[in-house]
Amino acid sequence: NSRSVSLKFESQIYDYLSDGVHIPHAYLININRTQQALVMELLGPSLDEICQEVGGKFCLKTICHIAIQVLLLLEYIHSRSIVHRDIKPQNFLLGRKNPSQIYIIDFGLAQKYCKYSDLFNLKNANFPFIFGTVDYLSVNAHRGIEQSYRDDLESLFYVLMNLYLGPLPWKNTTSNIRAFKIELILQKKLSINYKEYTNLPQQFHEYLNYARKLEFGEYPNYAYLRHLFHQTLKNHNLPYDYTYEWTCNLSDPTSEQTQCSQKFGENLEIATSSNVPPLISFLHLPPLSRLDMPNDFLEKLNSIKDL
Repeated sequence: NSRSVSLKFESQIYDYLSDGVHIPHAYLININRTQQALVMELLGPSLDEICQEVGGKFCLKTICHIAIQVLLLLEYIHSRSIVHRDIKPQNFLLGRKNPSQIYIIDFGLAQKYCKYSDLFNLKNANFPFIFGTVDYLSVNAHRGIEQSYRDDLESLFYVLMNLYLGPLPWKNTTSNIRAFKIELILQKKLSINYKEYTNLPQQFHEYLNYARKLEFGEYPNYAYLRHLFHQTLKNHNLPYDYTYEWTCNLSDPTSEQTQCSQKFGENLEIATSSNVPPLISFLHLPPLSRLDMPNDFLEKLNSIKDL
């Protein structure tokens, strides 16, 4: 069925990208003849969860560090001709053993980029389906235009804006008709003068302009984009030292983790146990408690090599 096909496709993406440093290990498990589960290694909380715990905003230093690391992630994924198509704070998780590492998850909407796609004039195409989370969609994705590397980059801008300034200006846009809501959000994204956000450094505007000016088949200059955030750190006398708000004091067990609630303390500790259970994610399936689990499922789960 379509759910099984979706899970199989996503597991293949994880396997295809498994050489990447911050790509989690994931395995497709057959529960019974009709049900499957995607099992992946246990990671920490998402950027969205951590941000909510510190009051809904990260400091500029943390934002720049996130941007630089995520751009490295996207460069790797794009170098393998994969477009994620659902870039959002919930899809970036902290490492459990090393919380300064950011992992990317949820490739359920990802697709393989075809370098010949632009020959079909996709820039003027009008597809009936929109893939991704509306708040973070690129303007081209809003219009139903086939997505490429540029769209992941524009979505990242909205993620950074959200994590730095708080709720996006179109967050509370409502409409009983989804198509109208999508159009309203698009118009807000196009009409907003981002330079009016005085707390947003100039380099952020340059980033958005660059991403929006990319052609469909154009390969981005990731080094230039990372340089923008390095320059932001330099302009504000902030060090590039690989530390984040949630990692500042992890080495000192007697101090509080900067602005982070103890709610995530366990997830941010360096794991020392060899018996840490994997995180089971039943994507597109009913909750675990509703599944008719065979008696040998845990045995199969524990037998997965190197999980």
